Amino acid sequence: MDCDAPRYWNANHVIATLLVLRKCDAALGFLQEWLGYCCDRAAVSDDPNICGQKNMGGFLQHRWDQAILSVLAEKHSLETFRNPTVWGNFLKLPEFRTNGEAVPSPYNLVPAIKGYSDHPQANSPYGTLFLINRQPNMVGKKLLVAPRPPKLLWISNKIGSVSGRLDKR
Repeated sequence: MDCDAPRYWNANHVIATLLVLRKCDAALGFLQEWLGYCCDRAAVSDDPNICGQKNMGGFLQHRWDQAILSVLAEKHSLETFRNPTVWGNFLKLPEFRTNGEAVPSPYNLVPAIKGYSDHPQANSPYGTLFLINRQPNMVGKKLLVAPRPPKLLWISNKIGSVSGRLDKR
């Protein structure tokens, strides 16, 4: 990727949960490049690092396709926006914050994040747009505590879990 430099180490982390792109040659080329790197097992697995260098200090975990997306966004100088789910609340602009809302640390991996950031993502003038209930892949990692989803979504997931068990009978 030719991206082993401080510019990339310190770039914004981009989520891969939701992408909004305008279909054009540049966007399609970017997606092809991303897909190409995502087809490299060394780039999208938790296999030991084989790149000849130790993991950087402070390394917590590799986010596979999301890490590749973040590096490529920086490489191509793409404008990125705040995660529109509860996981991006810590980067909200003050006027979009809601009293009592959950402000979790992303993946609960950055202990320094406690509440809102002093440097919100200024190009993201919106509140929480999507409620997601995803379970992070934490194979070999410390258990994370995700925010509790709204009651209706939680009940829906429980019903889905029960029906999934019934289907296996």
